[in-house]
Amino acid sequence: VGSENKFSEPVLVQFSGDVYKVGFITNKNMIHLKETLGIKENDELYAVYLPLSFSMSGDFFLVPSSKLQPIDKTAKEVMQLVVSGGLLN
Repeated sequence: VGSENKFSEPVLVQFSGDVYKVGFITNKNMIHLKETLGIKENDELYAVYLPLSFSMSGDFFLVPSSKLQPIDKTAKEVMQLVVSGGLLN
């Protein structure tokens, strides 16, 4: 977030059922891991960073693009929401 725009694509990542987590796409070219993970041929594999609330640490996941939903907010707005634990909107 900021001048370098490293976290410029916020997304919702769907986990089981109706559970979603906010993240940022960091790489759309993880094709070398698709076969290893058994990802469908027509589905892309993206690298997604999932920040933790109240902290600047986070988790890194590889997620099929079909499990991602873009968020219509700026990356700055989304990061503020996540880091504040939902207190800021």
